[in-house]
Amino acid sequence: MYQRVLLVFNPDSHQSRKNADRASDVLSSMGVFSNRIEANSRESLKAFLSNSPDMLEMLRTQSCLLVVLASPGVMLNCISILGDFIEGAAGVYSMDHQSDVLMDFPFHEFMVHLPEVLMGLTPSDERTISIAELHNGIDLSPHQIPFASDLVISNSTLDGDFATSISFGRYGIAKFELNTFAVALPTGTTRYALSLGGPVVSPSLDCWTCVPCGQRPLSLRPFLLPQSEPLEITIHPSHKLFLLVDGQERVSVPPSAKLVIKKHPKPIRFLHPKSWNYFSDLQDLLNWQRLPI
Repeated sequence: MYQRVLLVFNPDSHQSRKNADRASDVLSSMGVFSNRIEANSRESLKAFLSNSPDMLEMLRTQSCLLVVLASPGVMLNCISILGDFIEGAAGVYSMDHQSDVLMDFPFHEFMVHLPEVLMGLTPSDERTISIAELHNGIDLSPHQIPFASDLVISNSTLDGDFATSISFGRYGIAKFELNTFAVALPTGTTRYALSLGGPVVSPSLDCWTCVPCGQRPLSLRPFLLPQSEPLEITIHPSHKLFLLVDGQERVSVPPSAKLVIKKHPKPIRFLHPKSWNYFSDLQDLLNWQRLPI
């Protein structure tokens, strides 16, 4: 059973705050500890956590469930940043918002089945997150960038390609000239990578989906790699590149930088409603159910 619940809500949304209040009251009546976190962006979440060292230390000693009552973007940021502290996660949406492949728990159903959720008796699946180490050739310690959905390298000027070398473990894969390169976890293949022509990958697979995009589309094809070895991306001298982390945070990439992407050692268990079906969610997202038979 989860010992503590983190309730993340959007402070700018009256409905999100109201749902957090109600969930907190019900959890308190059940004798379950909870913490409320206001977050509407990756930056606001980081700011809150930097001012709450005692809470983070407490989370290390308890089995914690993350409940996000905000947007899919906020949920991805919470999972990547809090991955070391949580055992499970549930994305809960209110009736005035649409279901998503991440936010698939209707609030009223979540509250009705809350005891079962806390006992881990609802459907769930285990998913990985990743850590990207950004080596700039100057600092001894690389910049650690966790992500739960996708990591996109892009040319901020949009007027030319940059050169990259891709390797996996001890194997060199390719050298590309690109204007965009996306690395998506299965959870993120329905997001930015999909718009670049990448495939939809079941969240049960432990793999990275790599989607290169440039001016030579015939030689640039998506490819999947297992997460058994680090994925290395070396960026040859260039300028004005940036990383887009989980569709939210922009990180500048210095010339001749190297990214080393590794599987996070701790997976996250995603909780779902009893009627959950991943492919049914895809039908709603991609309009597959509307295709003629």
